[in-house]
Amino acid sequence: MKNTSLSWNLEEFSKPRAPISIEALSKNLRRAKRNILYNLIESQIYEAKTEYNVQGRGIKIAVFDTGVDPEHEELEGRCKKGFNPIEDNENTSDHDGHGTMVAGLIAGRNFIASEAEIYPVKIIAPEDKQSDKIKLIRRSLEWCIKNNINIINISARISQYRPDLKSYISRTIRRKGIIIVAAAGNSSSGALFPASFEDVISIGGIGTDKGQYRFYVCSNMWPTVNLCAPAEEVFGPCSDPKYPDEKYCIDTGTSYATPHVTGVIALGLELLKKYSTHFPPQEIRRLLEKSTKPLDDEDIYEIARGYDPKGEIFKNKKFINKCAFGTGMLQAKDFLELLIKRKKINIE
Repeated sequence: MKNTSLSWNLEEFSKPRAPISIEALSKNLRRAKRNILYNLIESQIYEAKTEYNVQGRGIKIAVFDTGVDPEHEELEGRCKKGFNPIEDNENTSDHDGHGTMVAGLIAGRNFIASEAEIYPVKIIAPEDKQSDKIKLIRRSLEWCIKNNINIINISARISQYRPDLKSYISRTIRRKGIIIVAAAGNSSSGALFPASFEDVISIGGIGTDKGQYRFYVCSNMWPTVNLCAPAEEVFGPCSDPKYPDEKYCIDTGTSYATPHVTGVIALGLELLKKYSTHFPPQEIRRLLEKSTKPLDDEDIYEIARGYDPKGEIFKNKKFINKCAFGTGMLQAKDFLELLIKRKKINIE
């Protein structure tokens, strides 16, 4: 029987991180290049930032996660007062380290939208303090509306479809213009929410093998995936209480693919803001999908058959590819170029 309990999907939070100091990292230049540079280069992020001089300036991003460490060297001066719907206060300290890594990937000084503003929303608490998940999400969305947030990045997920939550999220996106980007999940197959709601931008994960991008085997394979980004062995800021002396680590999961997309959207919103123009969230999602790089991986067809031996869901190769990768891999520069072309902005 399918489990319909309303619970956070926490498998990625329970995995031990691999802390790595800068000194240790420097001894392995090949791995350093892969983890620090390769993904950002192949996603066109460095190229986009350089060519269009965008850093996410003035863009307000709420990170729905375990909290954020505002004193981490990557995030100093970038974190604003956030919200803790569990305790109904502004205590957004990070008890786990997950939220700090997500926020650092989005807006760390050496990462993507390095001048965006981060607003931590501590929606995931230690297990002994968990409460009604739908209520937490709704209260957090209300706070975002009141504080004029532009983008919400969500790692947390629930396993049960709730039409009331879908309706509230859709109103937030369509009426308030807030863009919501969510991790597809690491449960291999099936729908998790809010990522699987139609108005949310759902992000799947990919990894590399001998320089080629391939499907990240734990990434949720489902028709609602919109696009994908690097999720395997991602290097980022670390603020894990279990490793207090380590400032950076390498970790894996669709939670780390999602910040790549959130950061790139922030770059695009800054570009639009510069020229006093605006796009609704649905158009941002469409242009992200249109600007991706198509991917393929022969292994995904066997993986899909393992999930669905009778082919009742994953019926053909084209559909399986869409469920694994969405329209393809994030391409930042191509996305910004589509924004410019769509709005006929004259870049001098």
